Amino acid sequence: MKNKMFNVKLLLLVSTLAATGDAVQAQTKTHSSTRYSTTDSNTGSGITWLNVDSDSLNDPRKLITLYKNNQVYKIKTDEGKITELFIDEKKIAEADYPQYQPMVKDLLEKIRKDQERAEADRKRAEKDRARAEVDRAVAEKYREAASRDRERAEVDRRKAEKDREQARGGQERAEKDREHATHQRETVEAYQQEAQKHRAEAEADRKQAEAHRQQAAKDHAQAEKHRTEAEAHRAQAEKDRARAVVDRQRAEVDRQRAEIDRKRAEEDRKMMEQMIEELISEKIISDREELRVVQLSEEALIINDTKQPAALHQKLKGKYLKKKGGRITYVHSPNRTYFDVDNK
Repeated sequence: MKNKMFNVKLLLLVSTLAATGDAVQAQTKTHSSTRYSTTDSNTGSGITWLNVDSDSLNDPRKLITLYKNNQVYKIKTDEGKITELFIDEKKIAEADYPQYQPMVKDLLEKIRKDQERAEADRKRAEKDRARAEVDRAVAEKYREAASRDRERAEVDRRKAEKDREQARGGQERAEKDREHATHQRETVEAYQQEAQKHRAEAEADRKQAEAHRQQAAKDHAQAEKHRTEAEAHRAQAEKDRARAVVDRQRAEVDRQRAEIDRKRAEEDRKMMEQMIEELISEKIISDREELRVVQLSEEALIINDTKQPAALHQKLKGKYLKKKGGRITYVHSPNRTYFDVDNK
């Protein structure tokens, strides 16, 4: 069998479109259906559609609807084996099943691998959201720490200023003591005995002044230390503030991206509603409840697994497909409605 590479995007139908079309709400499910869309990148025709319905992802019984090479295949399988096969509404004899079994086996294996990749992607996305929440919390802690550092820096600055004022007061007292000692020495000749007493007092005053000078030097050194610490706190606070600004900017970019995605989804929903109304007006379907599947590409228009006339295909393609290679898929079941637009 020719080796082919399939790029399969798993479409998990998890919500029901409200009757007004304004909101999609989650509902309690008693029955689940799984639907896939696949593109065969090696075929010249371009697009291959694959739909797989089952009660659950692990249900061994599956109904496969495949559009490939301008033919519609409808295949029922159980435990990977073909139990019923139609090609373009023509039932295939059971004796011919073996020639189609390798194709079905290959499709089911690729679908299984895509389910595993989809689950891994979901878990990674969950981890990324949790990590983003932690980053926001850390940024907030940084901001609070920066505020506390600024407050501590201001307290240290005021204390350093007070220490400098005290040091200046000690220097002034020392100067006054030296002047007093000089005055005592000038009167020593007249009052010899008194002078001796004054010299002793002057010596005591000098020692006290020296003690004051040494204390003033210590106060100056301590004030310098406080100034250095305050400067370090200020620098750290500035870094924390810059980091908080960056975090806020990132959060704003994420918010803007989310708004763009929301507007694009609303435009796609309105476009899908307009297409359904046009199908009703063209009498392809009688009402929206009759519509199960719409698949519009450059190659074909398929409504409810039936290929439509070329004229209708060209009309809708010209009106709704905005880019070369674009694709619009709409799937509706009793429990959920899903559409996917690759058209931008």
